[in-house]
Amino acid sequence: MSIEVKLSKSQKYQDRYPQVGFGLALIAGCVNPENPPGFDQHKRKLLRKMRRRETLGRITERIGMYETFFREFGFD
Repeated sequence: MSIEVKLSKSQKYQDRYPQVGFGLALIAGCVNPENPPGFDQHKRKLLRKMRRRETLGRITERIGMYETFFREFGFD
């Protein structure tokens, strides 16, 4: 089965991160049959934390670190 997916980077993304590409991984056939007690509550809490400004700021810093790392290996 082949699925074609077209992706593009928004102008805002390109302006903010001009040297950063975009990657996507597709994992097929992976099944998690269990939903342990407390998982949904933990997931909601984690998602709320990830949406906070300070967390998004740290993610932006991390992207900069990756950009520096890959530049050292000749990737622009």
